[in-house]
Amino acid sequence: MATLIVEDGTIVAGANTFVDVATVLTYATDHGDTTWALSPVDAQNAAILNAMIYLEAKPFKGYPSTSDQSLVWPRGGVSVFGWDISSDKIPSRLISAQCELAIKSLSGSLSPDLKRGGGIKRQKVDVIETEYFDGASATTTYQVIDQLLAPLLKSSTTLVLA
Repeated sequence: MATLIVEDGTIVAGANTFVDVATVLTYATDHGDTTWALSPVDAQNAAILNAMIYLEAKPFKGYPSTSDQSLVWPRGGVSVFGWDISSDKIPSRLISAQCELAIKSLSGSLSPDLKRGGGIKRQKVDVIETEYFDGASATTTYQVIDQLLAPLLKSSTTLVLA
């Protein structure tokens, strides 16, 4: 079983998550999810670490607080809705997003392999059809997570001036 080492904003050595099993349990319970509490601890730990892998790949605003921290947060130079986030804090939105992702991870992979990139042009099974628009994303979209993370992520129109 993997050991969870929670980053709390103080640059915890070897940190590999922003949440622990109890945090996700509280979140799940508050949101009416009962599957988390019924799952084995090993599966819960794996789900939390899988959620962290997903988060680590996101293009967050700002810059890491130190050069030797284990995770992408805490960060400096980030403001949300006009409020600066302290460089020694983990935003509650990020914690909620990891909880959501961990719960989703219990039911399957967050990044499933997509045959031929998922670019289905047309699929027909009996009377059920699936056809995607040209240019449609080949990846799964998690709307709640995207909404939680949006204020923390770099805009796709952000310009970097040298």
